Amino acid sequence: MKNLYRFEFKRLLHSIGFWVALCTGMIISIIDIIFNGIPMSKYVVEPSEALEYTLFSPIKVCENWMGATYYWNGKILLLMLPLLATMPFAYTFYKDNVNGVYNSICTRISKKYYKRCKFIVTFFSGAFVTGFPFLFNYMAYLTLMPSINPEPGSVSDHLGTKSYFADIYYEHVNVYILVSIIMIALFGGAMAVTALYASFYVNKIYTVYVYPCLLYIGMICLCDILGIQEWEPNIFLDSSINYQRLVPFIVEFIIVMLVAIYEFFVSGRNKEGVGL
Repeated sequence: MKNLYRFEFKRLLHSIGFWVALCTGMIISIIDIIFNGIPMSKYVVEPSEALEYTLFSPIKVCENWMGATYYWNGKILLLMLPLLATMPFAYTFYKDNVNGVYNSICTRISKKYYKRCKFIVTFFSGAFVTGFPFLFNYMAYLTLMPSINPEPGSVSDHLGTKSYFADIYYEHVNVYILVSIIMIALFGGAMAVTALYASFYVNKIYTVYVYPCLLYIGMICLCDILGIQEWEPNIFLDSSINYQRLVPFIVEFIIVMLVAIYEFFVSGRNKEGVGL
């Protein structure tokens, strides 16, 4: 069992899709640091300009890092989340079936062990490539400007005291940011594993990548039609948006994971080979 996990993680690290997805997220993160973080950091060392720019609110990490601004970088990453999450490893289950690797491995170990390992590594890969660029960006901003709690009512305050997580945001802002990054990573992992059961229904590998994207876009469109924007994934994953975030995240994350677990482990027992 340990050898199988070692094999799959080694396979992940040698996957071109893993490095393409990770580098894409890192490039967007670094662009934000270069064109937003570094220019803003000069106001930290020039107090008079900082006061003029922020109307008496000092420059701080929580109001300038990629996940807390209205610049395109963080928004684009959230929109690209299902594609980036799927690229590293989710396609390997489809390829294993087509190439006969699945049957070969399952002659030596139980199918449930193989599937469990594939599910865990796929979830981890999706979570890592979607969450790490935000974590890297946040850590880089910590080196450029002070991490101090925001001031309620200041011009640069984008949440407000009545927002969800307000107590944590204004008293323990670093915890708020880390929780937001974890939410992004977990939902990225959930999107990645949806591609596993999609392999039972498709006969082209590119559709394995397309399905999580269609699901993600469908969730956004459905919530928009129903007038519940706070339930859109790109909204409740955005730490700069003043909406109820925790309940929509928990509900949609659990639903997506339960469907993936049922389709891949339970229903999938009767569909192995279908569409492959």
